[in-house]
Amino acid sequence: MNLELTTKERNKNRLKPSQPLITNLSSTSPELHFLLDFAEQDKQYNGWTTRVSWPGSASPPYLNLIYPPPYPTRISITPPDSSLHISISGTPLSPRMPHPLLSYLPSPLKPIFSSTQAQSQSQPHSIQINREEGFITPISIILEPLILGMIPRTAIPTVYLILLGILIAGLSLPRAFRLIEYLINQFNDDELRGTKKVE
Repeated sequence: MNLELTTKERNKNRLKPSQPLITNLSSTSPELHFLLDFAEQDKQYNGWTTRVSWPGSASPPYLNLIYPPPYPTRISITPPDSSLHISISGTPLSPRMPHPLLSYLPSPLKPIFSSTQAQSQSQPHSIQINREEGFITPISIILEPLILGMIPRTAIPTVYLILLGILIAGLSLPRAFRLIEYLINQFNDDELRGTKKVE
């Protein structure tokens, strides 16, 4: 691991608490190194976590016209060493392997019955593109403390919303059950009155 970085690179690859860092993993730079800078907050919390987020699937086609589609990537993180450095590396999940028979399969972009000559002309072009393309995956990294030693601080609002939803559901369900029971009793009483009038 090359830790001899310039001052600019150290500041760029320094993770500070609750400050997201957005960068890219690509075929030209598949591994990045970061320094965990706790900013003297490491004694305030019992535990810390590093969370990495990246696109897990392809975006809708209309977004691909604006943004390049993400490449399916497997991300691996090495635990921090004694100098508090971590490394994040990415590798493509499934490399795109062009096959000669793929040009004969129907797709929404070409008719089912197309000429063999047109397919043979388009095939070398597609193979050339696949050979030259690499992978690039945007990642978001954040260093955050663990509340109570197990809950990330950014997840606290979500936990509050879940607890609030459970509380509202717990208070509303008995009233909803009583309302349903009242409506059923009213319906049964109306039926009994109707049968008595008929008799």
